[in-house]
Formats: sequence, structure tokens, C-alpha cells
Amino acid sequence: MTKPTVKTTYGHGFFDDCNDATNWSEGESGLTCAMTVDADDYFLLTGTCDSVNDEYAYYINDITNSSTDVYTKYWIRWRTTDSSGVGISSNGLGLLAYFTFTSGNQCIVGGATEIPQFSSDWTVTSGTITPGKIIDSIRIEANDYPNSIASGTYIVWIDYILLCQGEFTLPNTMHGLDFNAPPKYANIPIPSRITDITQTLGTEPATVTASYSVDRKKLATTAKSCTGNDWLRPQAVDADSKSDYIPAQVLYEISHNSHKEPCQWLTVEDKQFKATLEEITERHNREGHVLDLEWREYSRGGKKDKFGYAETVVERFGLNL
Repeated sequence: MTKPTVKTTYGHGFFDDCNDATNWSEGESGLTCAMTVDADDYFLLTGTCDSVNDEYAYYINDITNSSTDVYTKYWIRWRTTDSSGVGISSNGLGLLAYFTFTSGNQCIVGGATEIPQFSSDWTVTSGTITPGKIIDSIRIEANDYPNSIASGTYIVWIDYILLCQGEFTLPNTMHGLDFNAPPKYANIPIPSRITDITQTLGTEPATVTASYSVDRKKLATTAKSCTGNDWLRPQAVDADSKSDYIPAQVLYEISHNSHKEPCQWLTVEDKQFKATLEEITERHNREGHVLDLEWREYSRGGKKDKFGYAETVVERFGLNL
């Protein structure tokens, strides 16, 4: 059996959990559209198509200028639906998203062809930002595709947008890893009744607990080719190039920055979701230096939107990503 891979984002340059549209300014080209916030957790870009010409509306956040040599990675979680919240995979309003640099831009959803994208379920788009640039603003756009769509109301949903320094792969799970996603019940005792009344209360947030050997230094997936200590950044390079002072420094930074970084995007083998680092304990015993971590699933709202739509387990934990 292969060893589980655990990755976490770190070092936010920009994070919008899509619970406040204040900093986004609108522009429209033929499309009547509105940005609203649902469940304190999602942006809804709701537009009505009425022309066979190109119709779109965009929203721009003029962020603090950020170097793409420092903040190198991005993530955005999104989906597309009709007006009733039913997912659509084509023919309606799709999503385009851009980083606008002080010189030029990069289409991060839509790619080089800049074709609006669709996803009937929640999906995540991530990648590397063009190096050597300064990001001046972020633009998200609801755009009809094909342009012949001349009727209907559609919604582009966005859950979060993250610009960060990078993604850190924990080198091992030497002492075990547990993923727990328990249901939640209230067991109500009633006098003279045999058995309690069981009331379903939804589910608890998922948790991930794992113990790591800090003395085991190399990435399990690249042990033969990797040199140096991969508890230090940058990973998979020789020791002389390291910038961290101590092993696992990145995790202490995540803990230290929790007051300004609400969550991270966590990948645990075949699962991906927003999570907070709840516990970090360094132990010294006869087995050496052991690091115990606990992550907890994070969500501002519940997993239902205003249409009564509930995320599937595939969407909730990104099992299809």
C-alpha cells in the first residue's frame, strides 16, 4: 500500500472567502448582473442573457501589489448553475478569472484561449502564476458561452480565491494518519422508555490527525532522487539552498499566522478541503523527534446554499479533483 500524501498551502498573499463583496467593483458589457453573498460563504454572480452578442460582467478587486516570485500559486473553487441552482456544464454563463499584472495579465480560469468554463459540481482550479510579475488586481467574470445564448438566468458561484507562497508536502506519515468524518447525533433520554430517542444533527467537521518523524528527512515519493532535508523549504533541493532555520518551520508559520489566514487548502491523499491547523505538538522520545498534527475541516457556512442544494460527499472532500 502506498504511503498517504499530505499537502498544505501556506503564506497567504491574498485570500477571499467570498463572504463580503465590498472590495469588488463591477463592470458590465451587455449583461445585467449582480454579485451577492450567500450563506456568508459564497459569491453568486447572477446574470440574465438577452442578446446573441457577447455578454459579460466582471468584478475587480484592486489588491495590494504582490510579487509573483514570492506568491507563486493560486487556487479558486467554483461552479456554474441555472437560476434554480441546478448545475450546468455548458451553454449559459461560464467563469473566467484573471490576474492583472502591472504589465500584462494571466487567465487562471479559461486558459490561453479565454473560453468561459463550466462545472455542474464544485471544482477547484489551481496552478502556478507567471513569474517575474507584480499582481495589481484580480478579476472574476461571468461570460455567456456560446455567444448565441440569448435567454435565461444563470449563476456563477465562487467559494474562495487564494494566492499564496506555495504548497508544502509533508515528507512522511511515519507514525500514522487518521481521517475522521463522523455523523452527529443527539441521544435524548426519556423516562420509562427503553432506548433513547436518536435525533440526527448533521455531521461534525472532518478531522485529520497524523504523527510525523521529523528525523526522516526525504519526501517518500522522491526518496531516491531527492537530496537534503525536505522538512526545510525549498523542498527537493540541496541543503545549501534552504531558507528555513528549523525543520517544519512552515507549520509553525501556519499556526503563528492563523489570526490573518483563516484556513489552508489541505490535500490528504484522495481528499481536498479547507482546513485549520488545530494542534501542533513536537515530541522528543526514544524514536527521535515526532510531530503530531491535527487539522479540522473549515467552512464559514453550512454545506447547503439558499436553493437547498447540499454538497455531495464528492464535492465536500474534493474526491474528483
